[in-house]
Parts: sequence; structure tokens; C-alpha cells
Amino acid sequence: MITLHTDLPMPGRASRQLKYPFADLKEPGQCFVESDVIDAKKAAARISAAVGAYRRSLGEAAPKLSVRVFQQDGKDAIGVWRV
Repeated sequence: MITLHTDLPMPGRASRQLKYPFADLKEPGQCFVESDVIDAKKAAARISAAVGAYRRSLGEAAPKLSVRVFQQDGKDAIGVWRV
């Protein structure tokens, strides 16, 4: 049986929580660093995929981001810079 309700509002979409703060990089040259890295190659690939998904979700207005692996205090770290 189907019942019709005319007074129910349509629920909005739940906003996704991003794992990485790409939207916080407002100015060119700003970066964030992921320093808890065990396997730098695997972590860089994961963050690069997240950058790609973030840019696809924004379309033409997406900022250009650069992912780099570097040494910080003798440990591997991954940085994401806004270009």
C-alpha cells in the first residue's frame, strides 16, 4: 500500500566530512603536512587520489594542489601545497 504525504519536507543531503583539509588551503603557498607516515609511497598515492577526488568534486573551480614526499626531522612526511 502506498500513502501520499504532502506535508513532509524533503531531507537534505548529508555533507561529507573530508579526511584531509584541502578546503582550508586558501592562499597559494599554504600547505598541510601528514607526518604519521609508515609507507611514504603508499600514503602519497592515497593522498594524491584524495586530491583528485576533491578536484573532481569541485569541477572547473578546483584549486591546483601539489603532493610531495619529503624528510621532516629525519622521518618521511607528505605535504600538500596549494599552487
